[in-house]
Amino acid sequence: MKPSSNSLFRGGTLGVLALLVGALYNCGGTEPPRALPTPATGLPPHAAYLAQSPSRLVVSAQSLVSPLAAGPADTISLTGYVAPDPRRERQVAARVGGRIERLYARYNYQYVTQGQKLLDLYSPELNTALAEYQYLLAQGSDADLIRRARTRLLLLGLSAAQLTSSGKGLVPTVPIVSPYAGYVVPGEGAAAAPMPAPGGMASGAGMGGDAGMGEGQALAAPAVLPAPATSLLREGDYVERGQPLLRINDLRQVWGLLAVEARYVARVRAGQRVLLRSELAPGQVLEGRVAYVEPALAPNQKLLQVRVYLPNPEGHLKINSLLTGTLEAPAPAGLQLPAASVYDLGRRRLVWVYRGPTAGGHRLFEARAVRTGPLGGPMVAIRGGLAPGEKVARNAGYLVDSESFIDLQP
Repeated sequence: MKPSSNSLFRGGTLGVLALLVGALYNCGGTEPPRALPTPATGLPPHAAYLAQSPSRLVVSAQSLVSPLAAGPADTISLTGYVAPDPRRERQVAARVGGRIERLYARYNYQYVTQGQKLLDLYSPELNTALAEYQYLLAQGSDADLIRRARTRLLLLGLSAAQLTSSGKGLVPTVPIVSPYAGYVVPGEGAAAAPMPAPGGMASGAGMGGDAGMGEGQALAAPAVLPAPATSLLREGDYVERGQPLLRINDLRQVWGLLAVEARYVARVRAGQRVLLRSELAPGQVLEGRVAYVEPALAPNQKLLQVRVYLPNPEGHLKINSLLTGTLEAPAPAGLQLPAASVYDLGRRRLVWVYRGPTAGGHRLFEARAVRTGPLGGPMVAIRGGLAPGEKVARNAGYLVDSESFIDLQP
């Protein structure tokens, strides 16, 4: 019996629906897992690097560098200023209380001679003791009483010459004279000169040459120093017994306060030789030694302050004048590499260690983390992670892909 056209149409429709249902089922289902590729095995030794991570091994034709067992001493550049030596300060204090009627030492760094009047003081206590002494002299009293009254006045700050002149009559004020010769310097709390930032901290130029501290060496710009502070004393002020009035320093020896970058802290020691020049006499070289290395960094700066004692008998070194100089720091112990061979990742440093040649005649390098000393100079001290016989790439930065992760090997 011949099938009708309606039967054929229904059969075709059912077939199409079956195909659609099968397609939808396959789309919603999960794909069976595929087998992962297995690592390559059986590679020849010279091609084993092909199976390694591309972030750890690099093929390059770059030249090689061998670490040095010891390097030359570094010439560290110094910048600083002249400051008074506080050990040479002498203090003039009030031995009696009273009121300042006249002030003769009116500003800081004013030079005073020994015996020069500093101020006229009206003191009821001193005038009472002086009147008692004059009365005993006029009455011809017991010599022991006169001696005791005289000793009391001497202890209150009067000199023998003042006692001789005061015997003629009472005076309303008593002059206070300087027992020392020197300059009136600011007291405690006065603003100090800011520490200039060092320029060119590692330089081999040395002290030679006529143009400053050496060719190619950058000097720090002069710091803006504060104006000398005026004296805290004023005419009409009242002072108490024991109150410090003035500080006097002869400035025959001064301090050179010099800035050293923090990365050189471990290499600066007391006793090291320092060569300095003053901005006031650039043609004269001053020689000294590091006397003291301060245990704290300068305020708000990553600078270490070292102290050099400088003789100043003629007064040529002026307070707050700038100093520039050099210090010979010994080379750090251990291996050293050129700075370009060490790549700084922030918290880590790496070198590219030579692993051998490739089949194509190139060189194979492996990234390795190393422990280093301070960075910034022409050479970097290697304190761990590299053996003396190993070689590294000359320029580590050329082998680093900035968008890849460096797989460091310990």
